Amino acid sequence: MPDPRAIDEWMQPLERFAVLLYDRTSTEEGVNQARKQLFSKKGRAIDGLPPTQAALI
Repeated sequence: MPDPRAIDEWMQPLERFAVLLYDRTSTEEGVNQARKQLFSKKGRAIDGLPPTQAALI
C-alpha cells in the first residue's frame, strides 16, 4: 500500500495530467470536475470521460 502522504503529494499533478489527456483545452484541475464538464457541456459518451478520482488512486 502506498504512503498516503505520497498520494497526496502527487494527486494534483496526476489529476491535471489525466484531464489533459482527455481534453487538452480544459482548465479543470480535478478529474471529477472534468468528468462533469465533459459530460454535460460537450455531450461526450461515458467511455470518453476521464476516470473518477477514486479510480485514479
